[in-house]
Amino acid sequence: MRPELFRIPFIDKGVPAYGTMLMIGFLLAVLLARRRHKCLGLAKADVFDLGFAAVICGIIGARLMHVILFWPSYFVSHEYWPEWMGPLGWAGAILATWNGGLVYYGGMGGGVFGIFLYARIKKVPFVDVLDFVAPGGALGLAVTRVGCFLNGCCFGKPSSLPWAVKFPGRSYLYAIRDAGENVIGYCEPYSVHPAQLYETLAALTLFALLWWLYPRRRFAGQISWIFGMCYTAWRFCNEFFRADSGPWRPEIFGKVRDFGPLTVFQYMSIPIFAIFMVTYLVSMRRARPPYVPPSERDTGGGKNDASEAGGTAEDACERNAEGSREGSEERREEG
Repeated sequence: MRPELFRIPFIDKGVPAYGTMLMIGFLLAVLLARRRHKCLGLAKADVFDLGFAAVICGIIGARLMHVILFWPSYFVSHEYWPEWMGPLGWAGAILATWNGGLVYYGGMGGGVFGIFLYARIKKVPFVDVLDFVAPGGALGLAVTRVGCFLNGCCFGKPSSLPWAVKFPGRSYLYAIRDAGENVIGYCEPYSVHPAQLYETLAALTLFALLWWLYPRRRFAGQISWIFGMCYTAWRFCNEFFRADSGPWRPEIFGKVRDFGPLTVFQYMSIPIFAIFMVTYLVSMRRARPPYVPPSERDTGGGKNDASEAGGTAEDACERNAEGSREGSEERREEG
């Protein structure tokens, strides 16, 4: 656990591990997507703009989802309020993302909204843009969960397995709280599941699958819906190993309601998985071919789909890959 990677000399400011890994994940996703920029007919600079739009909207969505799910802490108990802001503390609490509080499902929804806006501006089919960013999204998730591990959040349940980990003694997961959720002490450290790293391994596997499948996709949306189904199914399972969110017992109209042993994120995963699965089946039935940009079509008179043009999406991505390899070889020869 290392919430701060290091401190900047002279100004004595810490560099947060979570934020750093978030940015590294973003940069890796963009750099990889740039290798296939011709698959959508985008310039390399456009890929960065697309990623930036997705990340900014994703962070906003992730924060809003946290505020919605844990609204009493923001508006009732004032748990997150900065004291110096007085009656406007709720606004400071919402903006203080550096204190934690980002929900991935909210980030997914916000990111999709940002991609939708970008696709409309660039006049590229929205679903095809989703397919384009999905592999990078899986890679970014894998790196970001390493940040969670370093930060000590999203921690797992007690475990005696050989790969179980033990965090420092005064970590968040060992805190003892009173009825008002105030920390009154810390228990003895114990070993827990590295649930964050479980998700990193799952996301890396998903990234490898989607990266391989993207140039071989057979219909628009195939990559996006596979990403959605795999992530929601994994999130449902991984919640059994996580201890940071217990059974969902929200307070509704002043009374605590018991919804059983599942967490709020498991209840969210079930309908979201169903939506992705139905969308996948509908898209497969309609079988709209992946988008081929005008610059990559052999013929077709201005038509957009691969079935109506002389080229296919696989051909376009293959030419894109060949161009990248040739460019790399030329640079090596010049060097």
